[in-house]
Amino acid sequence: MSTGILTGLDGKMYISATAGTAATSADTEAENLKDVTVNCEWSSADATRRASGKYRSKKLTIKEMKIEGTLVNVKGAADVALFATAWNAGTAIAVLCLDEASGDGPDGDFYVTNMSRSEPNEDCQTFSVSLEVCDDDRAATWHSAT
Repeated sequence: MSTGILTGLDGKMYISATAGTAATSADTEAENLKDVTVNCEWSSADATRRASGKYRSKKLTIKEMKIEGTLVNVKGAADVALFATAWNAGTAIAVLCLDEASGDGPDGDFYVTNMSRSEPNEDCQTFSVSLEVCDDDRAATWHSAT
C-alpha cells in the first residue's frame, strides 16, 4: 500500500465470470475501464421521536454499493467480452475493485445492470457500465489491505 495521493490510473479492477468465488489479481483485469466511481451509501429510516430533542433522528438500515465506469470498446478484449456476456445473460460476476494494486475497495459478486454504448464522432466508442451487488452466492465486503 502506497502513501500519498492516488490518481484514477492507480486503480485496479479484477473480474471473473465465476460468481461466488472472490476475484483476484490472477483473474481478468478490467484494463479498458476509465473514470470509475465507487458509490457506497446507507439507507436510513426516520427514527425521530419526542425524546430526540426536536432534531430529526435517523437509524441506518441497508448498505448500497454500486460501481460505475466508462469502458472503452476494444474489439476482442477479455474485459469487454466478460462485461457484455454477463449483461446479456443476466448473470453475476466476481469483482474486486481496488484504489491501487494492493489497496482497498469493494469485493463481491455484482450484476452488470447497465451497458450503454456511446458512439461519438470524434472520440472512442465507449460503454457506460454499472455494477450492482448480488448476494446469491456471497455477500459483498470492503477489502482492506491493512
